[in-house]
Amino acid sequence: MLWKKKYFIDTALAKLLCFRPSEDHGRLLENMVYIALGRKGYEMFFHRGNRECDLVVRRNGTITDAIQVTVDLENAGQRDIQSLMEALYRYDLDMGLILTWDQDGEMMIENE
Repeated sequence: MLWKKKYFIDTALAKLLCFRPSEDHGRLLENMVYIALGRKGYEMFFHRGNRECDLVVRRNGTITDAIQVTVDLENAGQRDIQSLMEALYRYDLDMGLILTWDQDGEMMIENE
């Protein structure tokens, strides 16, 4: 099911208004990705089913992309992969993107 989230247009303002005892780099990274895609005119939602996929992109009325955002894949890897896979299956997409702060690579996961 598609849902809308609220994001800050200015990440510095978000840091000032949303005080947290520890840095939430993952949330800031997700916010930056949302801003960048929004500037390109994409319509974005998040998928909520058994799991949650951070960004589902709709272009011209069709779901075209599913994106999971995480700072470090090693800390949240399996959860992020499963969340992305659920969205890919739900919207009949062949590929998805797990966006990290500074990790590169590709992985191939066969649909079961």
